Amino acid sequence: NDPSESLTIGNSVSDGLVSIVSKLEVQPRFIIAKGGITSSDVATKGLGIKRAMVLGQAAPGIPVWSIGEEGKFPGMSYVVFPGNVGGNDELSKLVSRLSV
Repeated sequence: NDPSESLTIGNSVSDGLVSIVSKLEVQPRFIIAKGGITSSDVATKGLGIKRAMVLGQAAPGIPVWSIGEEGKFPGMSYVVFPGNVGGNDELSKLVSRLSV
């Protein structure tokens, strides 16, 4: 439970996700990022987002953005799922709803 170890692990996970997203060649229907730092890194480093329009909420406290023209996939929906929102199964429920 060493805080610096947890931060190191979190940074490694975020870096890995950024690497995967930045290498995508085909635009997905949407991307969901979970956690504040991870969501920020995926948005700015992985997708190159500088501007986005908030379209609304996918669920209470979970905003959906439309990626701006400068981003990797302009107009694609990007869901920012904060780490402290929802219950244990909220993420899987959201993915199911968006995948229809």
